[in-house]
Amino acid sequence: MRTALTNLVTRRRTLVLVLIAALAVSTAAWAYWAANSSGSATGKVGALPAPTLSSAAGGAESAALSWSSVTAPGSGAVKYYVSRDGSTPGGSCPSSSGPAAVTSCTDSGVSPGSHEYTVTAVWHSWSATSSVRSASVSSKPTVASTSPSSRGQGASGQTITVTGSHFLSGAAATFSGTGVTVNSTTFKSSTELTLGVSLTGSATTGARSVTVTNPDGGTGTGTNVFTVNAAPSVESSTPSSRGQGAVGQTVTLKGKNFVNGATASFGTGVTVNSTTFKSSTELSADITVEGTAATGPRAVSVTNPDAGVGTLASAFTVNAAPTVTSISPGSRPQGASSQTVTIKGTGFVSGASSSFGSGVTVSSTTFKSSTELSAKISVESSATTGLRTVTVTNPDAGVGSLANAFTVNAAPNVESVSPSSRAQGASGQTITVKGTGFASGASASFSGSSITVESTTVISSTELTAKISISSFASTGARTVTVTNSDGGTDSLSGAFTVDAPPNVTSVSPSSGDRGGSESVAIKGSGFVSGASSSFGSGVTVNSTTFKSSTELIASITIESGASLGSRTVTETNPDGGSDEGTFTVNAAPTVTSTSPSSRAQGASSQTVAIKGTNFESGTGLAASFSGTGITVNSTSFVSSTEVSANVTILSNASVGTRNVTVTNPDTTSATGAGIFTVSAAPAVTSASPSSRGQGASKQTVAIKGSGFVTGASASFGAGITVESTSFVSSTELSSKISIESAASTGARTVTVTNSDGGVGSLASAFTVNAGPKILTPSSSKKAEITHSTTTEFKVTGSGFVSGATVSISGGFTGISTTFVNSG
Repeated sequence: MRTALTNLVTRRRTLVLVLIAALAVSTAAWAYWAANSSGSATGKVGALPAPTLSSAAGGAESAALSWSSVTAPGSGAVKYYVSRDGSTPGGSCPSSSGPAAVTSCTDSGVSPGSHEYTVTAVWHSWSATSSVRSASVSSKPTVASTSPSSRGQGASGQTITVTGSHFLSGAAATFSGTGVTVNSTTFKSSTELTLGVSLTGSATTGARSVTVTNPDGGTGTGTNVFTVNAAPSVESSTPSSRGQGAVGQTVTLKGKNFVNGATASFGTGVTVNSTTFKSSTELSADITVEGTAATGPRAVSVTNPDAGVGTLASAFTVNAAPTVTSISPGSRPQGASSQTVTIKGTGFVSGASSSFGSGVTVSSTTFKSSTELSAKISVESSATTGLRTVTVTNPDAGVGSLANAFTVNAAPNVESVSPSSRAQGASGQTITVKGTGFASGASASFSGSSITVESTTVISSTELTAKISISSFASTGARTVTVTNSDGGTDSLSGAFTVDAPPNVTSVSPSSGDRGGSESVAIKGSGFVSGASSSFGSGVTVNSTTFKSSTELIASITIESGASLGSRTVTETNPDGGSDEGTFTVNAAPTVTSTSPSSRAQGASSQTVAIKGTNFESGTGLAASFSGTGITVNSTSFVSSTEVSANVTILSNASVGTRNVTVTNPDTTSATGAGIFTVSAAPAVTSASPSSRGQGASKQTVAIKGSGFVTGASASFGAGITVESTSFVSSTELSSKISIESAASTGARTVTVTNSDGGVGSLASAFTVNAGPKILTPSSSKKAEITHSTTTEFKVTGSGFVSGATVSISGGFTGISTTFVNSG
């Protein structure tokens, strides 16, 4: 038993030592152990994580804190406490003397400024503290004053400035009591807010307090800094009605609580020109009633300078104005006197008067009925001619008018015609005739035949317009223009208008263009004038028409991609309306379909490539191009509308593979054939065998080795060596039959192979021309004589002999053997 207890104590001590050792290696480690009543012990080792202070939001003399919860590695709740600047916080935040199992709190009673907060987790006897987090604490606002400091009952949309201190953006304001609504609060600065305020008509009068609440919850109140004043009241208006159209009418308003500066309102359609303060019980309003003002009773409102409003319903009535519908007769000439004119309409009342404008005197107006008046008028001889408005005014100042109801006529006088000429064939031309005394219904005419006046429009007593069309067969020359008024007055101006000859179009160049292209088109002919315009029909935009001379115009055009194909009319129109036509054809855009040859090799120079397609055009600007680099287009030539010829050089380092070919017409339209031309690899020469031959050697076969050889390839060995034929053996071998001139320069030669696609490959010093042998004896002066049918041996001397050399003798010698002695 003693031994068992000793062992238990030993185990417990060991456990404690292990826990102490664990704590020694980690400052965040924790350990605890407990013995139960039977003497056994348990223990845990680990680390208590520190909480994270996730937010510390400063407010008005307070701060709101929140932190993450910590999971304990053992049983038992984790609690927390908060420290502010290392001291105990206030409000709902737990302190070190009373930690709590919460993860948020509000610290209150905090002095304004920046403060540092930490949160400490506590579990059993262990704790872990968060990192420090700062919070900026603000002051509570104060309200000192309002401006204006009062408004009247019923005032709406009022702007009130609140001054104080410690205001924050987003602050809101309220007024004590009821009847005052704050529609908006605008932050101006820490000492100023602007309020949008409306007061109800029943708002209690007297002083009000204003409270400002910052977004952080801080509030401040200004006691009795605003006053609600009593609104004015309206009791009567005199006169109590006026007619539509009444101008400058004085209306007296009676009531109470009026103050100097008060204004009156009579509703839509009644303009108050001025409001005059008479006393606290009387105002005088000068009003104008619009002709379209709604008829019937309406409320009259008075608004004091403090925006207080008082209203009396149905205090004033707008009566219907008279209406003028017709005048008979509708015109009288200058100088007419004592003329009786009947005025028809509605709403006329006894005592109504009429007017016809300046220069027309109304001697009397007699009431016949509510729909008829009779006016006696005289028209002054100097009265302005033309249309007049007739106005009827009822005794209630209601006004009714009919514009252009009456005309003062005068004999017309034609002074000028503009434009003063138009061409044969011009149609729908507007001609302006200036003068005096033109009356509604006047007509214009042109002397001679073949000019049709389609319509005449009177613009004013001094101007009318005539729309005319001139026959293409009309006689050219001067014409007389005549104006006739509807009352029969007439006047003419001799030679005021001229019929001109039209232009003549003889050619259009170029006479066609492609869809999507731009062209500068020369239009030749005669009779063109500066300001002439051109038209090519739908789908062709004329950007400009430039006058070059009376025989030439230049039209800059753009042809839309969807323009209709085929021939169309080109119309040239002079400013005088004269026109003539030519033709122009819209072609389809070009296409590129193939090239021939369809490939050329690296290094090929001055190669002619035929580009096939459609709608190619001749002219400056025609160009071909090949995609990628390494291909130079030396020149582009127009062959036909279906073929363009391009002379190209392909660099030796050009990338092999397919290329796109593009043709651009002079009108800037272009087309591309994708992958229709190929750059092939150039041949390469690696050896020649035999690699040498002597001067004078003929019909020698030389094997040329390399790569990229094609059927039809040719070889060259330089000056003095004739290549009689080159045979294709394979892509790696050619066989050339050569003959070397006896005078060919000796030494190393470059062997060049040119494929049929223009590709070139060379190998420098691939072949050598050796010096040929020379015979000194026997010579023509020292002949060796040989007897017929005998065998003879003789010596040949000279230079350049080599082992294997042979001697031949013409003339029937056989069985000749040659022995090499030395080079001589």
